[in-house]
Amino acid sequence: MSNLFYGLDSMKFRKLAYECAEQLKISHNFNKELKCAGPDWLKGFLKRNTNISVRKPESTSINRIEGCNRVEVELFSKNLEELMIKNNDAAHQIFNVDETGVSTVQKPGTILAKTGQKRVGTVTSWERGKTVTVVCAMSASGVYVPPMFIYPRQRHSPLLEKDGPPDNNNSHSTLEAYEFCKANYINMLSTPPHSSHRLQPLDITFFGPLKKAYNRECDLYFKSKNMIKITMYDMHMPNIQDKPD
Repeated sequence: MSNLFYGLDSMKFRKLAYECAEQLKISHNFNKELKCAGPDWLKGFLKRNTNISVRKPESTSINRIEGCNRVEVELFSKNLEELMIKNNDAAHQIFNVDETGVSTVQKPGTILAKTGQKRVGTVTSWERGKTVTVVCAMSASGVYVPPMFIYPRQRHSPLLEKDGPPDNNNSHSTLEAYEFCKANYINMLSTPPHSSHRLQPLDITFFGPLKKAYNRECDLYFKSKNMIKITMYDMHMPNIQDKPD
């Protein structure tokens, strides 16, 4: 059931154990009023069956479940293989491009605090942050292009143009972008829709460490600036020069 994205929680599993025992006429001392096995039985079951454990599932949308299927993945793999053979591409010539969201409210890491203290907090800029889209591109050999930040704005501010391109972002794919790639011998291959959580290397291996590094820099910023809020204008991460670890 967990492989089908419909995993059972502890209570449902205990009720299932009761139903199985009743149907198979197995003698038991389960709770007949609640019609479920007890927590002690579940603890013993997990101890006997070490290949099963209680896990916290990752939220997965229906679009992602339907998009990441065998037919689509095999087609993508076939197209990628044909491109690599045709162009004889090396690792430093193959780039993964993907986007992620970075918030002005960082996710705090763990801190040291007194044992038994009821409330442990850390400073953040806002109650609710604003999200900026970050587009990254990295090759299999480790070469990466400096990230591009796309700011959500209805009213344009010249402050957002600093050290950036003058043009606005319109969409993921445009005729101009296609013609540029064609003129510069760049082949584009997209992963199947809603499958980046399984097929996109940046999504799987890079964005997590990147956000941890960003959160760490935000914490250091607050410790040195003393209650100065982080805005979208401060999010270009000028102090992060090394790769996220």
